[in-house]
Amino acid sequence: MIDLTRMLTFVFERYEKNKDFDGRNKIFRYAILAEAKLNNDLASIILREKIENVVKNCPDLFKEFSITMSEVLLTYGVPACVVFDESSHPKEKNISELSSSKSRLSQFEMRSASELFEFYNRKCQLVKSLYNSSSLNLKSISLELRIRNIEYSTRSIIKKLE
Repeated sequence: MIDLTRMLTFVFERYEKNKDFDGRNKIFRYAILAEAKLNNDLASIILREKIENVVKNCPDLFKEFSITMSEVLLTYGVPACVVFDESSHPKEKNISELSSSKSRLSQFEMRSASELFEFYNRKCQLVKSLYNSSSLNLKSISLELRIRNIEYSTRSIIKKLE
């Protein structure tokens, strides 16, 4: 398991002493890629099984979605668009459009990496919150759609970062 405190200390020291923004961003991108792969694998496993079965038999899977890199970027005050070397911040309208039940994988692939990162972090945080509040089985939350959106957004960001 990664010692997050150690990793953050290393990145912070490198960033502060050398002002090595490119090196810092490469480390962040690599960590975001690893996190996206983990979340994508988890979403794929959940979707292969019926959502109802996962909620009933192994709900702890839903708490395993990771949002660590979002927290790291917030801690450092580094926007995702800077890490991904994009010229503008994600637009809320673009991010919200991805939540539609009609969203297809091709729509996710057209989005910027920072939009995808923001989107999947929100969905992962929401699923974790639903798990923590024992609300996964509420029909009105469209859990399967949310997990599919995590899968699509992480798959798309993985393609962009590899």
